[in-house]
Amino acid sequence: MYEITGNKDLGFSTGLLDTVETPTSVHSFIDIKNEESRTYYAIAEGSPNHGIPPILLEIKIDQNDIFISKTQSLYGNPEKMGSHHADFHPDRKHIYVGSTQGYMYVIDKDNMNIISTIRTGLGSAHTNFIPKRNLAIVTNHKDTFVTIVNTKTHKKIKDVTVSPEQKNGQILQSHTSFVNAVQSYFYSFATDNGTFYELDLETLDISRTLYTGGTPRQGVFVSTNPVFTHIINRSASAFDITSSEPSSAFIGGYNTVDAPTELIWSSDGNRSRSSSSKFSTILIDLGNAWGMRDPV
Repeated sequence: MYEITGNKDLGFSTGLLDTVETPTSVHSFIDIKNEESRTYYAIAEGSPNHGIPPILLEIKIDQNDIFISKTQSLYGNPEKMGSHHADFHPDRKHIYVGSTQGYMYVIDKDNMNIISTIRTGLGSAHTNFIPKRNLAIVTNHKDTFVTIVNTKTHKKIKDVTVSPEQKNGQILQSHTSFVNAVQSYFYSFATDNGTFYELDLETLDISRTLYTGGTPRQGVFVSTNPVFTHIINRSASAFDITSSEPSSAFIGGYNTVDAPTELIWSSDGNRSRSSSSKFSTILIDLGNAWGMRDPV
């Protein structure tokens, strides 16, 4: 734990306050916004080579001291396990922790007990919660389907196929996904297949797909209206959107290199075009238009 002092005019400096030893490396903290209690949660990834399973850590800060107050190991064979991500349930009481071997563990943060184990897919990781519908969509990086969970009962509803089998040596599902403002659609990439898809949260089935090429793994979805900015070859450009509906853009990073596309914004028959030689951007009108791909 470091202390940062200074200001933007005079500059900043850092000073080490304290350290805490963890069972294995920690990939990330979970929603680190709890300044009042100074209690935080993180995932120790586990070490298959040393027989150490993934572990949820409760970490507290007291003045200038940092320490682990509670832990909960994930059940299973540690030689086949690993974990790098967890998400808070909207009730702020439960934490969903995915594990590589294909399970989602639901943990009560108050007592750190596992209250439910949900069979998901290989590479189970990120969870997108849809509070209005009491649903969660689980990304399974190494499998062909996402898993849909009832967040009231913490039980699986169904699996939905979003990708064919691996053919390009990449993960099957991207790290980044998006739920629109009214929580009616879920968007993500079938990475290895280079396909962007829309999942209808009413029918719980795929409603539309868009082939982009490349293997997009990670990016940023930005909801904007009525004008949005996107990245093409590291320079910013703007499109005017003819529809008044909420819209979003997917901004790709290094993983979209070598996936040249010509991107067409379409709404009610009006089209704007821009060519991208390296950085691909997917445009989605959440109302009545859909991005399309043409060869450059």
